Amino acid sequence: MIDTLEPLHAAIERGSTTLNERTFLDSYSNDLTQAHECIRRYQRTKDQRELHQAWDLYHQVFKRIHAQ
Repeated sequence: MIDTLEPLHAAIERGSTTLNERTFLDSYSNDLTQAHECIRRYQRTKDQRELHQAWDLYHQVFKRIHAQ
């Protein structure tokens, strides 16, 4: 999972180049950045709570996108 998400987080960190990307980042970048920070903490500490917190954040974003 982490290997799949890293390139996506790198794209978020590069920022937007289109209006659609800007809209996406405006809506979801805070939660996705927090999730990425949880993943980084998990990688350092192996604390499963960090992984669960990241998953909760990713799931919240998914639910918001799915509800649109």
